[in-house]
Amino acid sequence: MGLSYVLQIHTGSFEHAHTDFKYIQDKIESIIHEKDIKAVIFGWHLHPSLNQQILDYFHKKDIECYFWLPVLSEVDLIKDSIAITDYEGKQGQSVQVIEDESFSFLCPTHHENYQNVCEIYEEYLEKLDFDGIFLDKIRFPSFANGYNEGFGCFCESCEEFFNKHQVDIKKIKEKISQHDESLLKGQYDEYGHYLFDDKQVNLFYQARTKMISQCIGNLCDYFHQKDLKVGLDIYAPFFAYHCGQDIYELSKKADFLKPMFYRFTQAPAGMQYEYDAYKQYFNDSTKFQLEPISLDSLKMQSQFLEKALCDVYPGVEVNTIENICDTNQLRFLENKMFFEKYFDRLVCCWNCLLINDEIKEIL
Repeated sequence: MGLSYVLQIHTGSFEHAHTDFKYIQDKIESIIHEKDIKAVIFGWHLHPSLNQQILDYFHKKDIECYFWLPVLSEVDLIKDSIAITDYEGKQGQSVQVIEDESFSFLCPTHHENYQNVCEIYEEYLEKLDFDGIFLDKIRFPSFANGYNEGFGCFCESCEEFFNKHQVDIKKIKEKISQHDESLLKGQYDEYGHYLFDDKQVNLFYQARTKMISQCIGNLCDYFHQKDLKVGLDIYAPFFAYHCGQDIYELSKKADFLKPMFYRFTQAPAGMQYEYDAYKQYFNDSTKFQLEPISLDSLKMQSQFLEKALCDVYPGVEVNTIENICDTNQLRFLENKMFFEKYFDRLVCCWNCLLINDEIKEIL
């Protein structure tokens, strides 16, 4: 039995539509007719009539529909939100890489940010017949947002959380300011946790994952109470933990995980891009030495995912975007042949409206 697929479609930002229903239908119809499509993830534009049209179209074809909903970024564009505060006390900034995406990150320990997500659902989505919700931006910023933001939030609420978990905040801030190599050195366990050699650094990263797991776990509970399935967007396993994502803990709450195996993307979430953005800030980057997009590395990361307690559907690039995503038929085929050894379903990312025609032929 061959692979089945989930299609991911970006309809626009919260405020601005980037497409219309007719274009979606024209672009996707042949894929649905020819391939085994199990579900579609679309969003995050909020216009009810567009979302209803898309829902009706896919439901008539017995395809599950998940609304693509950012959590700890983008929400600040339509709701008053609490941004992260870096270790120097400065408020987080946006990173303009992709049109209409701010990549400005919000604090996971402030209840207001949790409540905003619930309100967006209740105001714009609750009356629509979605099968599930797909939660995106469920992490701290990575080093693609800069060195300071790469270590996450140090607001009063987060520092209280750190103190409760025996983190010496003063020592951590000193290490960050010195670009200390202890912020790199460690090794993975069988679950994909990166265990830092330095005790305080390890406690710091453990606490960060607890912040994210609690925030996102609460949202999973909220949506499950609404009789919705929940999918979670996570980083590729080699770097998920560094951004606050404990894959095993998140899998306890989700119906499926979509790890972003973006091997050919030069933008946030691109595997090589994120690795290079991280190690550039340290004099001796050999303390965190790997080839994240190699097949050997993919095998290790796939083995981490075998521990997950929910379904896992790897996300692979199908869209070519100039200066951002340089995939092609051969690269997609390599991904497909590799991942079908471990998984029975792939997510076509991150916008099937921009799918490479040659890739569409070999899905």
